[in-house]
This record gives sequence, structure tokens and C-alpha cells, in this order.
Amino acid sequence: MVCFKIYGYLLTVDSLMHLRIQLIDKGGYKESLEKILENAIKKCTKNNTKYHYMSKLAGLYLEMGKYAQALGLFKKCSEYLEKNKTIFANYEKMKQWPLRSIIIATYYAGDKDEAIRKAKDYLITYPEDLTIKSIAEGSIDETKKGVILDEIIDDIPYDNLYIFP
Repeated sequence: MVCFKIYGYLLTVDSLMHLRIQLIDKGGYKESLEKILENAIKKCTKNNTKYHYMSKLAGLYLEMGKYAQALGLFKKCSEYLEKNKTIFANYEKMKQWPLRSIIIATYYAGDKDEAIRKAKDYLITYPEDLTIKSIAEGSIDETKKGVILDEIIDDIPYDNLYIFP
């Protein structure tokens, strides 16, 4: 394991990457954040951290209006979570987020019929979700798009995400 000494602390490569991501994110540099997250996903060694970075990048794509890319990555998040469900302590709580996000990304990507179909299937398991219910009923409030997208980004699920040594 490679460590770096910064301000008296030993930090791993993963820890430094996470710090860079946080700083770039807080600075609002979306294009830079996109590139560093793409790189971090390729290099990350911890499953929960990799999932977090994938989720964060998918949310960023959605925020940037890159709906097709967001949709593809939300699907990968769902597949990754399903494939590795035995290592995620909060799997049951976490699995809802990418499924919900896929529906919303599908809707905003312009495939409203597919979004409605997926929303109806989703509501069988999660009937309390008012946003998805409004998509299924075709009554989504278009003026709340920003709020809906922010909600996805703010609700990225975590699973014992511990990065620092």
C-alpha cells in the first residue's frame, strides 16, 4: 500500500483520491469532477467506494443533462450492487436508489412510455414514492425537475463508506 505524508498524516492513494474528489466537488468544477470520478472508478480497490463513485458520477451526469450517460451508469450501479450484494451490509436499503434513478433518467432522456412502464413495476414494491407515482400517472410537475434531480444526488446511498486510515 502506497502512503503519502501530508501535514503529519499518512494517507493512502484512495484517501488522497477521495480528498481530491471532495475539493473539486465543493469547488463546483463539474467537468473536472467528471474526469476524476471516471478515473477513480477505474482505479478504486474497495467495492463500497467504487459503488459510491459510480453513483456520484451517475448523479453528476444527470445534473449536467447527460441523460443517456446517466441512465447507462445507473444501470451499471444497479448491476454492480446486485452482483456484490453479499458484501453490502445495507443492500436492502441501497437497492431502491438506482432503480428509482433509472426511472427518472429514462423519463428525462425522453422515453416517457418506458419510464411509465418501469414506474408501475417499481410501485409494486415501493408504493410510497410520490415522484415515481407521478411519473406512472403521467402527472409529473415539470417545474420541479431541479428538485427531483437534486433529490437523487442528495440521496446517494452509502454502505459503511470508510476511506481514511
